[in-house]
Amino acid sequence: MPRDVLDLMRALYGRIVSHEAQAAQAARKADAFERDGRYGEAELLRVLARNHRIRAMEVRAHIGLIEMGFGPDGD
Repeated sequence: MPRDVLDLMRALYGRIVSHEAQAAQAARKADAFERDGRYGEAELLRVLARNHRIRAMEVRAHIGLIEMGFGPDGD
């Protein structure tokens, strides 16, 4: 696989990590808000967490497409 493609994939993996971390943080805050009886804010944060998880899945799909384009041997 060409170096520029590998660099792109590394950057995409970084985006996955970032989206997953933001999703986890939003979910933790949502739980805290719910414990405090702030249900509206909790729901908003859960939507945000879900959106970040969806973005992470989309990036995974992009990586899969890149890998398919280069075949199983990476060439």
